Amino acid sequence: MSSPPDASLRGIVLILIATTIFSIADTIAKLLTTDLSAVQINWMRYLIFAAMALTISVRSPGYAFRALHPRTQIVRGLCVTVSSLLFVLCITSMPLSEAASIGFVAPLVVTVLSIPLLGEAVGVRRWAAVLAGFWAC
Repeated sequence: MSSPPDASLRGIVLILIATTIFSIADTIAKLLTTDLSAVQINWMRYLIFAAMALTISVRSPGYAFRALHPRTQIVRGLCVTVSSLLFVLCITSMPLSEAASIGFVAPLVVTVLSIPLLGEAVGVRRWAAVLAGFWAC
């Protein structure tokens, strides 16, 4: 069952906006690394994100703060925070384009680690999708 064309268009527009915002945020972080520490830059990023998330969550009170597994959500949040901090530290000593290119390896790492950590069965189609993603870049 396919989605209506307007829903597909909305998804395309949203992913383009998200990609643009991430690119702008990374560029601003790179510019700020000359004057601020990576921890300060991340605090600013997460304060802005928290303000945006709280603004959005007002529309659906209660739902945004429910979690079936709160400990897992906390660990996930810490992993994202550490990842962001390491990325900002990385761009202090290398070009943003190289750091972003290295970040494109994430699907391969997730696919490889899903086998031992999650017990996932990674079939030929998934490996082909990962390889096609690299080939397209």
